[in-house]
Amino acid sequence: MIIKMTIFISLAYPLHSETMTMPILPRYFFICLLLFSSSTIAQQWYHVEIILFENLTHITPESAPDKTIPDADLLPQMTSHTIRPTSERRLMPEYQRLQQSVDYQVHYHDAWQQPIEVKDKAQSIAMNSPNIKGRIRLYKGTYLYTQIDLQLLHPDHNEHYPYLTQIQRIRAKQLHYFDHPQIGALMTLVPIDTPDDIAIID
Repeated sequence: MIIKMTIFISLAYPLHSETMTMPILPRYFFICLLLFSSSTIAQQWYHVEIILFENLTHITPESAPDKTIPDADLLPQMTSHTIRPTSERRLMPEYQRLQQSVDYQVHYHDAWQQPIEVKDKAQSIAMNSPNIKGRIRLYKGTYLYTQIDLQLLHPDHNEHYPYLTQIQRIRAKQLHYFDHPQIGALMTLVPIDTPDDIAIID
């Protein structure tokens, strides 16, 4: 797309002696502005999918922190220029194995689509169920990162609920595991084409 845009501009404004009376600097500034806008529109989107589960074999009580997770900025069901819901589930084999095991109980399984911003602009996404309160924030720097905060809401734990907080470097198209004695999370991140209708979504 960028190559075609450059060719179009070159044909529209040929750089030969007959047009040298036009200021050259503004012309090149206009070209750079168009190229920058094209690269901004072509932002990479990802399919994000996560499973949250409880380890039922954990017996030793945990000295959990007395704190709660703040509310997230977005919900997976929202449709906007920063997040879209999806019915696609790529982790169904892992979900089914956890469901069939007597050692684990799945509390949450969801997926959505989103671009990944730099850390200062990245928003958190809620992951809530009757037994889990959580949020996840994906951001990019030199690499891709996930910040995850989870709390297991279980009446047996009284006011001190098991709490998991981790920041982990992640790689696309790989399965990532977030470890905790009582709570676990599986997550995958897969690059996808930019949704066709994203430009008209408010």
